[in-house]
Amino acid sequence: MNKIELLNKIANDLEITKYEKENEKNYRSRVIYSALSIWIKVSTLDIDIMDEKIGVSKKHIISRCSLFLEQMIE
Repeated sequence: MNKIELLNKIANDLEITKYEKENEKNYRSRVIYSALSIWIKVSTLDIDIMDEKIGVSKKHIISRCSLFLEQMIE
């Protein structure tokens, strides 16, 4: 699966469609932004295994999300 196919799959899963006069760069950015925001939301709801409580540190969120963001930017 190439990058465009992956981006289209993510957009389809998130039910994001391209606006009528939206350029491709803005559309791709919107898909990446939406996917990243969901990934961050999911990461914040992780359970800290040390404290067994919902919620995690900023460091945890960065470590979980930075690889995803790097891959999407690439």
